[in-house]
This record gives sequence, C-alpha cells and structure tokens, in this order.
Amino acid sequence: TAIQDWLTSRVAMELMRQGAMYTVLKSLLAAMAWPATILVAADFIDSRWSIAIDRSDKAGRLLADALRKGLQGNRPVTLVGFSLGARVVFKCLQALAETEKNVLS
Repeated sequence: TAIQDWLTSRVAMELMRQGAMYTVLKSLLAAMAWPATILVAADFIDSRWSIAIDRSDKAGRLLADALRKGLQGNRPVTLVGFSLGARVVFKCLQALAETEKNVLS
C-alpha cells in the first residue's frame, strides 16, 4: 500500500503540475494573442493596398468634380481604367450619380 499511496500521490502531483502548465500557457498565449491581433489589424489598416484604394477613391471624387465643372470643355468624355484606374472611374461615376440624384430630389 505504501507504493500505491506514493504512486497515487505522484500521479496526482503530475496531473496538477500539467494542469497548472496548461493554465499558465493558456493565459500566456491569450496575453500574447491580443498584441498579435492588434499588429495584424494595424498592418491591414496601413497596408500599401489600403492606401492605394483610399487614394483612388479620392481621385474618383476629384475627377467627378472636374467633369461636373466642365474643365474638359463641352466634348464627350470617355473614361477607361484598369485596376485602380477602373476604381477611379467607378468612384467618379458613383459621385456623379449621387450628385444627379441630389439635384433631382
């Protein structure tokens, strides 16, 4: 029985130690997960692609203002774009459509 008691106490101590390790590691991983998530979000916010999209949206609004004011004269305008240029054209057309909708209502 002494060996059985010793073995039972050793198993119980090992289980408690393993449980404590999982608890400590779990809290440690949780503590490290938030900063990692924040860094990923910050990288997404400041990524080159996000900046390029924001600038193309602004360029689309500026193009819409230029077309609205007639800076190109009275000739017909053909808008062609590829990649972010297509986004500029799309945002320009959206801004023009919103302006027309506001004028009509």
